[in-house]
Amino acid sequence: MARISVDAGFLIGLYDRDDQYHAIAVRQFEYLFSETRDRNQLIAPWPILYECLGSRHAKDKRKAALDVPI
Repeated sequence: MARISVDAGFLIGLYDRDDQYHAIAVRQFEYLFSETRDRNQLIAPWPILYECLGSRHAKDKRKAALDVPI
């Protein structure tokens, strides 16, 4: 088992389908965290999570999610 620390760029690339690095981030995530990889652990320090959640893109996604008609 390995502990793998990630940065905001990786998480944003993984989350944002429009990001230029999305395909690479998805491929790396699947490689590092597949079921055959001895249960690697993803570590994201809180400042990294804060940066991701505070990014303009994340705010736009949250706002769009709230604008769903009922």
